[in-house]
Amino acid sequence: MSNAAEKDEILRLQSIAKFLDGYVILALIVIGTIGNVTNIIVFLRHRSLRRMSNCIFLIMFSISNLTSLWSSRFPRSILAITSIDVLAASIFYCKFRWLFGRWSFYMSYIYLCLSCIDRYLNTSRHETFRRLVSFKRAVFVTVLISLIYFIIFVPDAVYYSGYECTASSSDRAIYQRFINYFNLVMCSTVPMVIL
Repeated sequence: MSNAAEKDEILRLQSIAKFLDGYVILALIVIGTIGNVTNIIVFLRHRSLRRMSNCIFLIMFSISNLTSLWSSRFPRSILAITSIDVLAASIFYCKFRWLFGRWSFYMSYIYLCLSCIDRYLNTSRHETFRRLVSFKRAVFVTVLISLIYFIIFVPDAVYYSGYECTASSSDRAIYQRFINYFNLVMCSTVPMVIL
């Protein structure tokens, strides 16, 4: 293969990647938004579903997925389509993306796991397990875990700033080490054990 043919192939692959990163992801954002909003409406409108403890976990699962779509995927799509980096243009959106993008990613896992635990406890033969789960406890657990994760990811909003929305590695070395282990445990180990 000649040098010119290699360059043409690279340009072709880059244009395909730009199309996928831009328009396909934007279409998936629209479809995901419609689906998640529909889930939220269904769970909030039906009284029989609203009384279930599992409902709060599934509503928060949909909210965290919506947050993830709009904080993480949308800027990437806009960058691919228009070549405008929304994160570099707005310090607020930069901090919003790093704080809520990571928070919503982990919350999706956690709420799915909590929903599975809730279903297991509610369908247990033992009455003591069934009594462990109530709507008030589900709300309490949801708020508590959301706040804990929010506090864990506040350093992301502090460290990521400035031009091009980057963080210096020297400033956040200890936090980065913590996040590496946290990612390993919370994204790989915990969901696999629970599910």
